[in-house]
Amino acid sequence: MYTGIDTIYLIHHSHTDIGYTHDQPIVSDLHRRFTDTALDQCERDADSDSDHAFRWTVETTAMLLHWNESAPAPRVARFVELAKAGR
Repeated sequence: MYTGIDTIYLIHHSHTDIGYTHDQPIVSDLHRRFTDTALDQCERDADSDSDHAFRWTVETTAMLLHWNESAPAPRVARFVELAKAGR
């Protein structure tokens, strides 16, 4: 009888090292696009109570603040709503 591992939990993990792959302006632009894409994915699953609904964690505060400066106010407000909902 097998008595080993019953469950494996996978989580997304990443690391930001500004300047390692690209110069700072390029990294800022990439993270702005990543944030927009993640927000779109969270919107897609916003009404789902499933454990499989998309959730995302902001990797660095500086990149979020940079996105916040350039994003339209309604998009920022929606980001805040989704964050409060645990998305």
